[in-house]
Amino acid sequence: MKIEPVIRSRFTSFRSSRDLEAMDEGEAFERFVCHTLVSAHQPDAFGSHDDRLETICVGGGADMGIDGIAILLNDLIVTSPDDIEDILDVHRRAQVEFIFIQSKLSPRFDLGDFSKFASGVREFLGSDQLPPRNEKIELALKLKEHLLSDEVVIRWESNPTVRLYYVAMGTWKDAQPHVAQAERTKRDIAALNTYGDCKVHFYDAAALKTACDNSENRFSAVIEAVESMPLTAVEGVDNSCIALCYAPAYLSLLTNEDGMIRKALFDDNVRDFQGDNSVNLEISKTIETEPRKFGLLNNGITVVCDEFTHSNRRITVRNPQVVNGCQTS
Repeated sequence: MKIEPVIRSRFTSFRSSRDLEAMDEGEAFERFVCHTLVSAHQPDAFGSHDDRLETICVGGGADMGIDGIAILLNDLIVTSPDDIEDILDVHRRAQVEFIFIQSKLSPRFDLGDFSKFASGVREFLGSDQLPPRNEKIELALKLKEHLLSDEVVIRWESNPTVRLYYVAMGTWKDAQPHVAQAERTKRDIAALNTYGDCKVHFYDAAALKTACDNSENRFSAVIEAVESMPLTAVEGVDNSCIALCYAPAYLSLLTNEDGMIRKALFDDNVRDFQGDNSVNLEISKTIETEPRKFGLLNNGITVVCDEFTHSNRRITVRNPQVVNGCQTS
């Protein structure tokens, strides 16, 4: 099967690094896609957990038409009841997200395949699932029931969010039958009265390539600055400046095409997001109640990058990292 060259290169590298050369190409591609898309939600999800990817990749016989299921609690992948309890021991509130993935090496966005995938997701999220179901599906259902139990529900920050990714290696053209099916799926999930926001994403070769770039922090962003000022020359630093911008302009750097935080932006940060601690609650309170004081109380954000260029007030930043300002971001 002919695949877009950059994706082919990264897929080949992925198979080699994971010792998947002997695996069927389609099955290996399912793992590559799951690894890429789930990493957008938790960049370090698979760093030291070689078995975690296999747990998430549920495709095979009796898979309900689903290739991958990732369940996140407070932005962390959970693959066992113990994971859930460990997170809840640390965090008072619970934020749950269900991610479902179906991928095809084929360039065709097949409506029948998508409908089967969407039906499987609806069944999984509902109260009754028909057999047969493989062991990985059974484990995912067990985790879902735990997260929907009364003792966890009482700690929900909001109803669980749901994302569906349907991936094919052609070009997505907003096919109306697929869009209509996606809307029906969202309505059906909303009718369960259990879940919150539901998004359906159709990923073609270009979108998957962008997801790969984002996971490796290989992207450029344009920030509209109110004002900027060059800094004094520093040995070993080619270029630097202080820039002032409005929050929406900075948000364009922080978020990807799906509106999700680019979490790989913070790989070089000294600490991860600390959650609803006292400092972050004060930051939120200032934004919500006294936004004019924000600039006075906040000491700014430090971004390093491979290169940045000015064009009037537009600053183009290539391959950035937020090294100070994770909590603010």
